[in-house]
Amino acid sequence: QSSYGPIEHACHGLQNYRWNNGESHQYFQPCFTDESVFEAVYDSVTRYINSRIAGGETPGVEFKDIDIAMGDNDIFCMCRNCQKVYKEDGAVSGVTIRLANRVAEAITDKYPEIYVTLLAYTTTYMPPKVTPVNDRVMVSFCFYIDNDNSTLCSNHPISGEGCPTNRKFAEVFEKWHSLTDNLYVWYYPFTGYYFMNSSPNVFEIYDDIKYLTDNNIYGIFSLVGGDTLPDEFGLLSYHLLAEMTWDTDITRERY
Repeated sequence: QSSYGPIEHACHGLQNYRWNNGESHQYFQPCFTDESVFEAVYDSVTRYINSRIAGGETPGVEFKDIDIAMGDNDIFCMCRNCQKVYKEDGAVSGVTIRLANRVAEAITDKYPEIYVTLLAYTTTYMPPKVTPVNDRVMVSFCFYIDNDNSTLCSNHPISGEGCPTNRKFAEVFEKWHSLTDNLYVWYYPFTGYYFMNSSPNVFEIYDDIKYLTDNNIYGIFSLVGGDTLPDEFGLLSYHLLAEMTWDTDITRERY
């Protein structure tokens, strides 16, 4: 997934040194309620869209979304405006959704084919309680780490069937689904922080993809262990994921 906020071609769009007083340090979020941040993101987004159009591409055909996702860290702004939103929404995602909504509203008249995407991931894992999600905003929900740094259990289906840990993830995913039909999923069928533990999770992939298909998600980004985690059959997982995402109606026997 590409990002076209203040930094291009990254999967966490707003992770940029410029938000840390000019110092070269990536582990800080911008202030999502700061007007100058909105202006910088809006300028970068429109500049990128116009550059693609100038190159002969058509919005909604060659490119359909713009990613302004949070940086890959949990250090969010604690200014009064941001804290006010956290309190109103009961979730940190309130500030990221509000910024995405503003960008979507600002570009929709000129570029109605373009979605604005962001992450529901770690600190922004919980959905906002009062802020709606704009129809042109795409939420990428991550089945991986929650806001308490608890990780998904890769030994059971992400639907939570037979697993209290995963049921918590599924319940939050379903809450996001109640706010928007524009859901993308980042799917991590591996043990995450527990690389020394073997987890042959190829058996869960079938049920996981079926669950996501039944929830009519927009798309999926998947990351498995590859050949670096041989006990998890990473290369086989990639193959099975490709088969499942190409044809979600295949039978369990064929899988």
